[in-house]
Amino acid sequence: MKSRTAKPKCGDKALANAITVPEVAGDSFAGAGDRGDEIAAAAYYKAERRGFVPGYELEDWLEAEAEVVGDLGRMAGEAALQRSAGD
Repeated sequence: MKSRTAKPKCGDKALANAITVPEVAGDSFAGAGDRGDEIAAAAYYKAERRGFVPGYELEDWLEAEAEVVGDLGRMAGEAALQRSAGD
């Protein structure tokens, strides 16, 4: 399995210590763009809270991905409710 180095986009210099993100067939699990950056940052902070104990990288990534995707879904749902309330 290949991997790439993901550096969350933040001003925090501690984030310069990159986390490794698994890749499958050249595509990251997160997809492209800002969502992948948000997931990488969330996974990094999960690992940081654990003291970077090895062996939980995939768990951190999947939990972070679920949180970010869930947040996006909630925001889309709220926006749809606001649009329908305005009609």
